[in-house]
Amino acid sequence: MFFHVQFPFSDLRAFVKTPPESVSTPSWPSPIVDVEFVRSFGCVRRRPKGGLTGWIGEAAFCQIRRAAVLQARDSAFRLVFRRLYFDGVASGKFEFGLRMHPNLLSRPLQQDFARLLDLTFSIRQPKGGTVDLRLLEIGTPLTRLYGYSTSKIMHTDGLEEPKRVVQAEGPTVVIEMTAEEFRAVSLPGNAFPLAVTPLAGVALHFWCTTIEGRTIAFWCVVFRSRQDRARWLRIFLLRLSAEHRALRRVLQAIGSRLIDATRRDEVAQRVQDYINDVSYRVLRCEAKVAPFSSEIERFAFSALESARPGETAALIARLHALEFRGNIIRKIEAYTTKPGVTVNIERLDMSEIYNINNSNNVVIKSTLNNSQLTVGTMAAGTDDEKANLKGLLQQLADELKKVPQEQTKQAETVMKRADQLVTEAAEDEPDPSILDSLGEGLKKAADFLKGAVPATVTIAGQIVSLIRAIHGG
Repeated sequence: MFFHVQFPFSDLRAFVKTPPESVSTPSWPSPIVDVEFVRSFGCVRRRPKGGLTGWIGEAAFCQIRRAAVLQARDSAFRLVFRRLYFDGVASGKFEFGLRMHPNLLSRPLQQDFARLLDLTFSIRQPKGGTVDLRLLEIGTPLTRLYGYSTSKIMHTDGLEEPKRVVQAEGPTVVIEMTAEEFRAVSLPGNAFPLAVTPLAGVALHFWCTTIEGRTIAFWCVVFRSRQDRARWLRIFLLRLSAEHRALRRVLQAIGSRLIDATRRDEVAQRVQDYINDVSYRVLRCEAKVAPFSSEIERFAFSALESARPGETAALIARLHALEFRGNIIRKIEAYTTKPGVTVNIERLDMSEIYNINNSNNVVIKSTLNNSQLTVGTMAAGTDDEKANLKGLLQQLADELKKVPQEQTKQAETVMKRADQLVTEAAEDEPDPSILDSLGEGLKKAADFLKGAVPATVTIAGQIVSLIRAIHGG
């Protein structure tokens, strides 16, 4: 199973008359790969399998390894890529690709995603230094860093200007899975199956979930045979979401006069050119997705906020005052009145999954299960050694459940350190120095609890010794 987590953003600097002016490189949407770069993020690379015909800004991406660093590995997920895309005008997005171990799937898909959102990343800050944030929280800080890093105003007093015109938008997630994986999980109760064409080769579901005040749109793509069709559809859905949100932001900025164009001036012309171009990509997407489903466009609009009564009329009146071309105004009218589908938005309480309030048992049990499954995948070690390691992990978990309430965080840390050690030990050729470092980390974490549950120190030492023996240490 593959999770594609997208954090789109809108960049209005091409349409505003006041600073900050953006830098001229990279030369989006056709940057010079392996040469141009984004400061604080990384170098521009060519997308290995290419982009999509008709969509700009998908053939090349900027690495963001310098801006977002995964802090601690989770045995269930492998971070495959971190990328920045931009269309050269107004629509950008950060994409994170994470593959989930097939043996660690949870029956309710919400549990897997909640665990994914809890992954911690170190995010670079505009004024220097870093801050550790969960995956759920990194969209806005990354967007702010991008706005600052790509503006000609480099002093810290200019931070508010990029923040005003470069804004984070709502996240979108596309989940790719095989038919076998689909049978092993359960989707949320509000997941809606879209009608697909017989030759599509995929099944498609859509739902929205609100997590800690953030509404996230989900697409689930289940492929039966041709994974290339699933890839095409995934890129299309993510780009469609980013384009929608950028266009909405541009129209809102015109209505609020953040984009302060005057009649037939350069800014007004630039905005009209953008709307004309984006209409070919967004407003005419029905033909592009016809081989899959005729319902994709309507569901894509469901993830967006509808205009309030009177807002559309005020916007159209503003466009007439600016003497926008008639065809542009008609396209905006068609776009702002586009019908969507009423979708029930489920609220996902993270505390229900990770039991934040009262006990650490849920976290410890979940981590234990993952660790024991990982032991089963180890290439090294005899069956008896693996059985002994699973038994020691169970003993450790049982002891950690006895800690007093005020030490639950330390208990969770011990179990996570054990999980990280087991994950590294399960690699085909684990690095001995990393094993030693993780082993020492586990023993030190257990040592903090020696007053409350002394047995954890002994068990942790036995786990480290057994793993060293398995790998000939």
